[in-house]
Amino acid sequence: MKKILLFAIVAFANVFISNAQEKAIIKVIYNFEHVRDTIVNYRYNEEMGLLVGKSISSYYSQRKLTQDSISRKAWEQAEINGGNVNLGVILPTTTENYFVLLRDKKLLIAAPYQQELYLINNQLEPIKWSINKNTKNIKGYNCQQAIGKFKGRTYTAWFASELPTNAGPWKLNGLPGLILEATDLHNEVRFMVKTIQKMPGQFITIPTTGIKTNLKDFNKMTKAYSNGGYSTNSILSNPDLKINGQSISSSNNKRVHIPVINNPIEKSN
Repeated sequence: MKKILLFAIVAFANVFISNAQEKAIIKVIYNFEHVRDTIVNYRYNEEMGLLVGKSISSYYSQRKLTQDSISRKAWEQAEINGGNVNLGVILPTTTENYFVLLRDKKLLIAAPYQQELYLINNQLEPIKWSINKNTKNIKGYNCQQAIGKFKGRTYTAWFASELPTNAGPWKLNGLPGLILEATDLHNEVRFMVKTIQKMPGQFITIPTTGIKTNLKDFNKMTKAYSNGGYSTNSILSNPDLKINGQSISSSNNKRVHIPVINNPIEKSN
């Protein structure tokens, strides 16, 4: 296992950024959709958040924050009153946080994995947008249309120049206004704004404590774990694993479909 971890540990001469904290001026909640498994047309859906500051933005799972808050309250209530902990329905979430240094064109992905936090340092890849004259109103903002190619997909984005930042959801950025909607050509990836809040009273804090690495070595490590038998598909052969009290072992003649990602959001350049 130590050899596996060595794949991901990279020594950097410079720290990505020191003690970075900035007050958010805009908070956006998006509904994110992604057809991950084209075999069964599995469309993953998650509520995501974007905090935008003057020079930093942070894209994260709003669902994860909500579920973590509910879990903490449930455990606290159980400690006070005793009894079982009722966590309700736990939905899958995105665990990575994406931090963009808007002026420096840098990207930091904070990725928890195997009880460690990995800080993946990248240059922010530019997107060549073509802005046209099409407009539409989104949440009271007059938005303009732009089309750009990124990671093997062609995106149609709508941005609001009234919100003067070149930020957007996920890795989409670089327009003269905040991106409120974006959809790929085949409608397989969608970012649709739900709410927009100015001056939300929150801070964006970039983590500096973690294992610093790059994307190539991080992917090499996760692949090594998967090849070593840590894949989530292994639950199909685990006779003791139960979900909501129901056994999912093959002995009960029930097949459990675990959606695979045969249609990744990033295809190629």
